[in-house]
Amino acid sequence: MHRPTAARSLCSVLAVLALAVVTTACGTAEPDRRTRAKGSPVQLVWGYKPPADGTSSSTLYAHYANFILTRNDEAYRNRLVARGAAPPLMYVRFDAVLRPLGGRPPLQNNVADRPGDVERLLAEHRSWFLRDAAGDPIVDSDLHGYAAYLMDPGNTGWQQHWISTVRARYDAEGWRGGVFLDNVELSLKKRIRVGHRPARYRTDAAYFGDVASMLEAISAKWAERDDVALIANTIESTYGDLRNPATVDRWTDGWMEEGFATSWRPGTWRTPEEWMWQLDKVTRAVEAGDKVFLFSQGARDDQARQRFALASYLLVAKTGFTFFRYVDYRAGYSHDWQYDDYTVRLGSPKGNRYRSGATAWRRDFGNGTVIVDPATHRATITVR
Repeated sequence: MHRPTAARSLCSVLAVLALAVVTTACGTAEPDRRTRAKGSPVQLVWGYKPPADGTSSSTLYAHYANFILTRNDEAYRNRLVARGAAPPLMYVRFDAVLRPLGGRPPLQNNVADRPGDVERLLAEHRSWFLRDAAGDPIVDSDLHGYAAYLMDPGNTGWQQHWISTVRARYDAEGWRGGVFLDNVELSLKKRIRVGHRPARYRTDAAYFGDVASMLEAISAKWAERDDVALIANTIESTYGDLRNPATVDRWTDGWMEEGFATSWRPGTWRTPEEWMWQLDKVTRAVEAGDKVFLFSQGARDDQARQRFALASYLLVAKTGFTFFRYVDYRAGYSHDWQYDDYTVRLGSPKGNRYRSGATAWRRDFGNGTVIVDPATHRATITVR
């Protein structure tokens, strides 16, 4: 589809850290955290709920260029838009319906959003649910009081139910920025890893084919809407190998990588080959006109890891197309973590990244340079 919408450029002032403190002409004044200020190529993305740490909508607007929120967050969404923010994407689960446990209310982040919805679907639409070899529904039950029933992406009845429900909610509740599709699994790898292999699908290719058919159906229904971008959080796209990944480019306006540069689990790292594959994938997407959301995982106070992740992002950053966030999924995404290097005045990139030494890569900017070594996990961000 490739219908990119230009986002506000971010950022602002001051000195930055590499593996050592870098020097700038700015002295030691307090950083200007208005991320819309000129000079920094960093653009941040927020998701998926309003801040739980007391961060105001005005501060969030100042720090972030793109937003993903969930239904029932409309009041906060409207405050952001009133301040000038781009309309947030509406978060919705692509892969599952969530059944409340212990008397909890239904969640609004999936299409089973009313009391009894999951029970009704189980009774009336048995074929919509992914099932194991014994014929039982496949359920993820680690969602803090909600059981996620995985759905069959190749079932046309389920596809149409998802589309009609999401469209109705989107229009009725005043969403305008687009839809964020979470948990778009492109292979069986995660299913096998957690012990939930669907009986219907014997190969990754077969499963991806049906995921693609659902994405194509969604795309066809929304394609005429200029105000509806589709962004997918893709999972396990390298079911073949790094040279032949599964992609969603044909049906979406972009995608998210939730384990960019560092890896999914804090304390572990991508191999240099995986790291390079991710950067190449981002470059291809941007050249095609897609947006890319890059979440890097790590502990809040691990500044070397944060710096490596940010510097990796800067090697492929392009205003309006690439968006970054350093987070720890274990702590949730509801805290506004800010770092001095988000506001560094590097200026605009002077070209693409290039090899620097045996294993490192470099990119030059108008006011500095970025160097990243995926073999040693060292990075420097230097401002002249």
